[in-house]
Amino acid sequence: MVDAAGEVVGEVKTVRGRALHIDAPWRPDYWLRDEAVAAVTDGVCWLAVTSRELGPYRVDDPDATISPHDGPRLSAERGGAGASRG
Repeated sequence: MVDAAGEVVGEVKTVRGRALHIDAPWRPDYWLRDEAVAAVTDGVCWLAVTSRELGPYRVDDPDATISPHDGPRLSAERGGAGASRG
């Protein structure tokens, strides 16, 4: 996963609902809402924001991001299941 400034911020471990479990190097893992993702290309998940702007996109409970009206946003709109770092 690469932020808007080109900095590698971690790797997507799993996707649950509309949240991504991020394995951040040298920091605790965290969950991130998929709205922070700008694109997924060639196995790289690109963020729309910098790592300093991630706060509003973090979630404690990934299951709270699941809605019966939501579709598979990352795979359909972003071109992949949400992959890893670059």
